[in-house]
Amino acid sequence: MELETSDCAYTGTEDHNIPIDLFGSKKHAGVPRGILSFTDASGNIVFKVHRQPPNPTSSSPPKDTKLLLDSNNNPLFSIHRYQ
Repeated sequence: MELETSDCAYTGTEDHNIPIDLFGSKKHAGVPRGILSFTDASGNIVFKVHRQPPNPTSSSPPKDTKLLLDSNNNPLFSIHRYQ
């Protein structure tokens, strides 16, 4: 079986992003209270924002930390705010 070829070149854009809808919720089943979660249109958790309060026993200046986690709880990045 021989494959056909086309003389037409692909004229699409170089932007290969796939848009998805994300829905933010603080009350998603399976997510502890106080954690912000982002789900896709099917209800699957895509991202979570987990807040870590300052550690009062630490010798360093207290800081408020927020972690962006993927659906497997792997940290993607963190934001630290020194108080």
